[in-house]
Amino acid sequence: MAGRSKEVLYKFERKSVDIGCLEEVRYWGQGIRIYGGEKKFWWSGSMEGRNGVGNMVKEDLAEEVIEVKRLDDRMMKIAMVCGRKILHVFSVYAPQQGKPEEGKRDFLEKQSDNIHNICQKRLRDIVKIDKKQFGTQSGKSTVDAIFVL
Repeated sequence: MAGRSKEVLYKFERKSVDIGCLEEVRYWGQGIRIYGGEKKFWWSGSMEGRNGVGNMVKEDLAEEVIEVKRLDDRMMKIAMVCGRKILHVFSVYAPQQGKPEEGKRDFLEKQSDNIHNICQKRLRDIVKIDKKQFGTQSGKSTVDAIFVL
């Protein structure tokens, strides 16, 4: 997001996106920011200003956010109320192609453990986590996971 917030906001508006996950936000630390009074943005970045993930939510939907968990600079989750259900939105930034397979395996294990630790048992029973979900397979892109209970 650093240096490209106008472009991202324009694309969100043009495509009518209400909830979006962003990667390589390149902000330091963790925080929250409101853009144009219309979008609320939560992020989790590294202290070096590299990597980073974030969730951007339309302002009226942001009122329904009940939890924000920032695990590290590569994964965060927001939970929000949608009617009588809870929507869990995970933003995960997987290692890119060309990175060592060992690093991708370590990432997958760590993030799978994170998901199992922060999700309710009911969700763990429903959702099978595999490496396709987070784009750690060669030739696959990163996919953000959204689960509704």
